[in-house]
Amino acid sequence: MSRGEKDLLLDVDRSPLTSLQTEKERLANVESTLKTVVVRTNCDLFWKIAAVTAVLLTLCLVIASMAFTGGKDAIHRISIEARPENVVGGGEPGAFVYGMLELNSAQGSFTYLLRNVGNTSGITRVALMGPIVATTYTGPLLTVLCGAPTTACDVTTTAGELKGSVDLIYNGVLPAPIGKDVVNQIRDQPFLYYMEILTNLRPTQPGAVRDTLAKTSGYK
Repeated sequence: MSRGEKDLLLDVDRSPLTSLQTEKERLANVESTLKTVVVRTNCDLFWKIAAVTAVLLTLCLVIASMAFTGGKDAIHRISIEARPENVVGGGEPGAFVYGMLELNSAQGSFTYLLRNVGNTSGITRVALMGPIVATTYTGPLLTVLCGAPTTACDVTTTAGELKGSVDLIYNGVLPAPIGKDVVNQIRDQPFLYYMEILTNLRPTQPGAVRDTLAKTSGYK
């Protein structure tokens, strides 16, 4: 057998082995590629789930915070001690009315309870005024709690006591619902708002007695 024939036989014998080795290497490369794809896919999926979870947790915290704050601050109570010396130019001598004003942003209402009303010449109107105009001591009408143009102040049902609730703003324009913006205005700058009480002896502004809305007595 010639040398060329021997080399040919050797090439033939090696050919299947070489092909098998090449196929193994190709399969190994494919397996490696698949593993890389799986790892990358799992990583992408993990970060997507983490991102969605973070967004959901943030929303839950925001909603919980809003619910807690809204429930806590929905009702704002203010102590009232209306005196004649608080009235610009002087009010009704000897008159003094005390009580509570409740601002309810959830229901959109103002509720009031005033006592010692018999210590006046007769209450004809209770109003909330403000904000106080700069360089002055008075402000425009915010709303009327009782008296014209709303229902008359009921000073007879309970002796020495006047109470009621309103859910509309009466300020000389068309009545409008009490919005959260109105309540927040008073909460943000309560020293610029006050209660003004008119009586038979002092039937016009600036009234008989008045008090600032800055004395917060609590929240609910």
